[in-house]
Amino acid sequence: MDQLSDDSILAVLSGQNFDSNEVASEEISYQNFEEIGGKPVDLGYSITGYQDAGVGSVYLSWNEGRWAFTSRARTEDPDNLLTDSKKVVEFLESSKLPSPKMYGTGRFDTISEHSRNQILVWQEERTVYKIEKAEGALRTLEIAASIK
Repeated sequence: MDQLSDDSILAVLSGQNFDSNEVASEEISYQNFEEIGGKPVDLGYSITGYQDAGVGSVYLSWNEGRWAFTSRARTEDPDNLLTDSKKVVEFLESSKLPSPKMYGTGRFDTISEHSRNQILVWQEERTVYKIEKAEGALRTLEIAASIK
């Protein structure tokens, strides 16, 4: 049997059951970014992101419904961060992600257009679902939006 290489993997979707809703919610790491703060940034569609930086990276984080999203770029390339984050917000205006039965989070790496360092995690009661290793934030979101 042939082994799959990382190049042949489109994404990894997994689910894990926990003993309780509370234990499952600990896996999500949901944050309310308006409360945390940072430099406010208009992402369009009445969404405000909050920019912060640290250790060679700049971050842009925002909330949409029960979802919390964070994009990361190198400090020398903050324009890609804003452009890519606005693309995510625009995508979410016309596509529906699974509705978490508590919270969901998305973490996107905008350092490379082909980065596979994306992760989308959401909770449905005691089960936590995760999509990772897809190529780019939009591809990760497209996969999640296709789940019924």
